[in-house]
Amino acid sequence: MTVTALLLLVAGGIGAFQHRAALPNASENAESYVSLAYIAGGLLFVPLATMSGAASRLVVAR
Repeated sequence: MTVTALLLLVAGGIGAFQHRAALPNASENAESYVSLAYIAGGLLFVPLATMSGAASRLVVAR
């Protein structure tokens, strides 16, 4: 999975939770799901940065 695909997947998931929370018949936990989605996206930043660094080192090594 490429870095761009990972970013789009996380951004799409956060957007889906935001959209669902904005619906008139959203559950009472909808806002907490949005917060948890942002936390999960933030936690994915470290592996994303590590993967990007490893990929650039592989390109330089060739």
